[in-house]
Amino acid sequence: MVYGFVRQSGGQIELETAPGQGTTGRLLLPRAPEAAVAAVIAPPSPVHIETDIAAASNRLVLVLDDEPAVRQTLCEHLHQLGYLTLECGDGEEALALLRQTPDIELLISDLMLPGEINGAEVIRQAQQNWPQL
Repeated sequence: MVYGFVRQSGGQIELETAPGQGTTGRLLLPRAPEAAVAAVIAPPSPVHIETDIAAASNRLVLVLDDEPAVRQTLCEHLHQLGYLTLECGDGEEALALLRQTPDIELLISDLMLPGEINGAEVIRQAQQNWPQL
């Protein structure tokens, strides 16, 4: 898990081992670009979340996450708010559902997904092909 995070971040892991003294590990991660730092520091824009169950009723949300427990929890909360949900566990399946189901109004996606198409690519293709999302 740590190796995967460091690798995805473009970093390195250094390990030093000395018999009888133990092991020391260092995670070396690249510095974030200034634009990314500014985006994190900037206050978030207000977002309107539909909490009126009547307004949310019959709106269809696609939930994309490779972890079933996360998908299930998200879907349960959305159902309590009156939304209908579809769920899938990988990018290929998400794009297929978007092609087959034109009435999907919202996509909630994990970014780090297994397979050839990660969440960021699904979002990019969704914005390009289904701008109404």
